[in-house]
Amino acid sequence: MLGHSHKSSNMRLKYIKQRSVTEEYRVTLPKSVKSVLYPDEQYDDKDIYWNLDKKYKDIIVSTEVLHEDHSGLCELLTVHESKKSVSAVVPVDVRNEFDISVGDDLYFIAPEGVSDVKPTTFIWTFEKMESVILSGDDDDLGDFPRRPHF
Repeated sequence: MLGHSHKSSNMRLKYIKQRSVTEEYRVTLPKSVKSVLYPDEQYDDKDIYWNLDKKYKDIIVSTEVLHEDHSGLCELLTVHESKKSVSAVVPVDVRNEFDISVGDDLYFIAPEGVSDVKPTTFIWTFEKMESVILSGDDDDLGDFPRRPHF
């Protein structure tokens, strides 16, 4: 082992899916994300809450309010359903905070376990993904597999 030990991350992902932001700042939910957020496939009555974790620069979307403190909660946006897809508009607050533009790629990520307990998925920008991968530092993830806190 060349004399140094590297702390290995035990983070297991349920999925990682990429989607681009289209006109009107709309993003289509991948099938695996839909099955976490809407296991019963009832889209009409459930809005998506956009929760911001500014400390770790995470966007966490859920069909439930995750924070007691609503300062990290952006406006909720109704899901738009068509015959082929389900999509949501990225709120202005989120776009401003994370510098998201039309054409940008967003990555839907769910740690194993967390999304089974609460209907949540993380959304990372390319910059967040790049910083985590290139840093090689597990601490960069913070306590990612254990967030959000309920």
